[in-house]
Amino acid sequence: MRIPLSAPDVHEEEIQAVAAVLRTPQLSLGPKLLEFEHAIARYVGVEHAVGLSSGTAGLHLCVRALGLGAGDEVIVPSFAFVAVANVLVTSLIVALLQK
Repeated sequence: MRIPLSAPDVHEEEIQAVAAVLRTPQLSLGPKLLEFEHAIARYVGVEHAVGLSSGTAGLHLCVRALGLGAGDEVIVPSFAFVAVANVLVTSLIVALLQK
């Protein structure tokens, strides 16, 4: 069975925003990151937000924040990116794959 994934929804405005950052000497930890973090914090109604490099990094933080550790078990949907299970396995957490 082939399950199609969605195509990226990127428009000229996003392309120009990325190009503007690429033209600066600061590709990471620059002013756009702070702007993004503040915007997300406002949007969800909290004082602080943290921008990360990937969804995988976000999953690692969630595992830490929840206090999950060696021997804990987490149910993982069968249709998910492998990063979900990898984050658990590298933290010595048992990934229970749901059928």
